Amino acid sequence: MRGQSIRRLVLVAVGVLVWSGNHALAQKMPAEFVAAYGPALEAMRMAYSQGTVQGTLQSEYPTKGRSIDRRFTLRLAGNTSRIDARVTAQKGMGATVGGTDIFLAMPGASMQAYRRDNGEVANQPFDEDGYSQANTSIKELCPISFPYTMGTQGTILTMLQSGDVRITSFKKGKRDGEPMIQIKYIQQVDPDGQYGPWNGTLLISPTEGYALRSFTRTAGEFDRQVTYSGSLSYTLNVDGVPLLQQFERSEQRGSGGVVVERQNMAISEFDTQPPRNYLFSADGF
Repeated sequence: MRGQSIRRLVLVAVGVLVWSGNHALAQKMPAEFVAAYGPALEAMRMAYSQGTVQGTLQSEYPTKGRSIDRRFTLRLAGNTSRIDARVTAQKGMGATVGGTDIFLAMPGASMQAYRRDNGEVANQPFDEDGYSQANTSIKELCPISFPYTMGTQGTILTMLQSGDVRITSFKKGKRDGEPMIQIKYIQQVDPDGQYGPWNGTLLISPTEGYALRSFTRTAGEFDRQVTYSGSLSYTLNVDGVPLLQQFERSEQRGSGGVVVERQNMAISEFDTQPPRNYLFSADGF
């Protein structure tokens, strides 16, 4: 039932728009959109490059009967980041409620640690490149950059402009009276490195700093069909930059759309002031 609700949410996000125009293009988008979208994504990247983000993370695997809930604090300072993710509930994941996973990604001084529910901290050394491993772990736990990267190495705009993507539809319209832009495209390889072709749709809100409001991409047919979809909501800071408030996404398999994974990130605080340096030091643990 919840899987059906997510599918309806994505369909509503894309389907109830009243379109005022259409640009069917190949490998090209309107110049005025590109000129506005690039700076908007850069403004998001800058705003998300430092600060403290707090909230909750929920991951559920319905077909396996497994789930895990966490409360997290993410600290960002340029190429240095740290996350403290405390398990608040779990089912079938082998995690300990009350335990906290800690990852620090700092060039030359990265680490991972585990804080038990009694406050005792144990370091767990990395096997290889610590910075890369810690950075990947942080992004997997808390995909805070998704609004401007959508999981790519660059930005959503550079992905849309790449030779791997063909734009099939560019439309301007309204949803609930609010201006929206819908972009449909075909991509051969998705951000996770999976071969398609993938049929994707993006919904972008120009009045919210060109924030990504929803996405979906589908590949395969019948039993081999796979669909990734999600929705995002934001608050605007004093500069009009959209700060992520909630991010829900799911993975569905087969033509029936069976949900195999569902994730939700709800942010209660997004402070863009630089965190204190000691939080990235041994004393901060």
